[in-house]
Amino acid sequence: MRLTGFQLLPFTMFFGSFAWSFVFVSLPFHIQRVSTLEPAATLRWTGWIVGITSLVTVMTAPVWGRYAAGRAGTLHWLMAMARGLRDAGFDAPILGELDRAVAELQRIAGSE
Repeated sequence: MRLTGFQLLPFTMFFGSFAWSFVFVSLPFHIQRVSTLEPAATLRWTGWIVGITSLVTVMTAPVWGRYAAGRAGTLHWLMAMARGLRDAGFDAPILGELDRAVAELQRIAGSE
């Protein structure tokens, strides 16, 4: 089965996040082993390396939220993502939560 863009994107995001969870656990130990700096500097650089992703997410989330809020395609994109995950065989409780969120957004959008 060949996956389309809407089907491939959620899987790519999921597996990328899954892989990063292992990196976050093991990276500080690796940096400590290969570092030529004193322990305090190594700890500081490790904190920056591990924390920068979260920091960038916190800094850019409001911008992205403002950019995407109220867009006509947002609800369509969420529905397509849920459909793509289902078509690809993904079956987890979070998919039910996504369906409930989409239904609630449709209800709100219909009442405005």
